[in-house]
Parts: sequence; C-alpha cells; structure tokens
Amino acid sequence: MSCALPKVLVVDDEPANLNTFRRAFRKDLAVSVAHSGAEAVAALQAQRFDVVFVDFAMPHMNGLDVLEHTQRIQPSATRVLLTAYSSRPELQRAVSRGLAVALITKPWRRAEILEIATRAIAQRAKGAEA
Repeated sequence: MSCALPKVLVVDDEPANLNTFRRAFRKDLAVSVAHSGAEAVAALQAQRFDVVFVDFAMPHMNGLDVLEHTQRIQPSATRVLLTAYSSRPELQRAVSRGLAVALITKPWRRAEILEIATRAIAQRAKGAEA
C-alpha cells in the first residue's frame, strides 16, 4: 500500500486563499494550486489529481466551468466546489447532477477537507484493486 499523500489541486483567484490552503494541509496533502481556470486546465492536462477543490466565483472561467473541464480531463478525480454562495441554485444543481461530490462553504473546515481527500484516496484504492 502506498503512503503517498493525496494529490489535490486547489483553484482560486485569491492568492491568500491558496496560501492558507497550502499552509493548512502541507503535512497531509500534496497541494498544487492554480490561480485561474486556465491554469487549472493546464495543470489537469499535465498531472493526475485525486481531488480538485474549485472556488466558484472567479473571473473568465467560474468554478462550474472548471469542474466541467475536470470531469472531461480527469473523470476519476473527486470534484469539490468551494464557495461563499452556497444558496445559489446552480451550485446545488451541480452537486445533484454529479458535477461536484460536495459543496463546501467558505470558510472551510480543515476536518471536512481532510475527510473528502481521505475518502477519495480510499475510493481510488478500491478501484485499483478491482
């Protein structure tokens, strides 16, 4: 069994949010960051991720757009939407139709992020055994 840290991509246009995430999980997750949707798509094409955490409100390409790209490029990656706008109907629809497995409201809780990453690794390990 591998002891590698779960590989996660965090997409947010706010550098402070990316830095906070990286610091909070530096011992638990292998964190890569993208400052925009375009950077996220490039990262998804370059390497494999276990989990992709995406902020909803970003210029040029919002979080739903990024999740759609993620679903096409890396369908096995667990997709999670981070937002301060959890009551928006389109975000609820994204979860209900499987575009994202979860909708996490900012400010996020560390335990919730780790639980999702741990679950993603367990599911991937089950798939590898089958």
